[in-house]
Amino acid sequence: MTFPPADPWPSAQNWGSPQPMPGQPWAPSGGYGAPPPPPAPPRRSRSRLIITVLGVVFVVVMLIVALVLWLLGGSDEERIVKESALAGVLLTKAEAGTVLGTAPLVADTDYGGDVESSWDTSEPDPCNFVLGAEREHAGSGSTAVRRQNLKSTDSDADQGKDFSLTQAVVAFPDADTAQKFVSSTKDKWQQCVGKTFQVTMTGDTPPTVDSWRNGDVSDTDGVVLWSIAKLGSDAGGWTCHDGLTARDNVVVEVGLCDDKSDPQFVGQLTSKIGDKIDKAAQTQRSSHRHFHWFHHSRRH
Repeated sequence: MTFPPADPWPSAQNWGSPQPMPGQPWAPSGGYGAPPPPPAPPRRSRSRLIITVLGVVFVVVMLIVALVLWLLGGSDEERIVKESALAGVLLTKAEAGTVLGTAPLVADTDYGGDVESSWDTSEPDPCNFVLGAEREHAGSGSTAVRRQNLKSTDSDADQGKDFSLTQAVVAFPDADTAQKFVSSTKDKWQQCVGKTFQVTMTGDTPPTVDSWRNGDVSDTDGVVLWSIAKLGSDAGGWTCHDGLTARDNVVVEVGLCDDKSDPQFVGQLTSKIGDKIDKAAQTQRSSHRHFHWFHHSRRH
């Protein structure tokens, strides 16, 4: 036997007939036809596809809305001065004297003098604004007040530095409510420009009556200013300047009376109190806006 064999493979005619595949039909020309194609996968329901797309769109829209609210609403924190910190933002006698260029002021015992936590309950003429007064803040949303009356020492008064200072700080639930009070008070002051009123000095013996005239109202660096001038031959140029401004959730009210008719100190006094408010304000979370959006989206 030779190697390799001359004809190692069997001839084609010796091969067996092809075997059919299961389920393969017989072709008309003889033999078996091609195997049937595999069954098509089940088609997804069109409604299910639409629901899925709408769900994705809803999630994307909610994310965009949340981002816009965050950008427009700023931080979810706000600064609040608590009632327990109010007294600490009033100017000390020394701080007030430094601003006015005098020795430390002293308590004005004719008007209390100590830091008071109650409202002034006097009921003066409607065009006579009283700082820290219950009447002025009725219905404003204010929650607490601290006020104090100070004056120059006799020595400074003799040297032409005679000042009478009333300072008050009023707490509100939030900064928006505080600013609203300032705006509404400014409107009321403007309605009283040029009008006169009278004040009865019950501390005098016998009591005396002083006449006053309201001056113009202005707004400088966020501080609303107006003045009232004492009338009469004995007035001696005595004028009171009131300043009103909002800082965080606190309204600052300053009244400074002197015989120089110079309002420049009012802005400096309110600014100094504002600096102390900045230090006393505590940052706390205020997530009511985001909480509301979360529940609003859940309901839909």
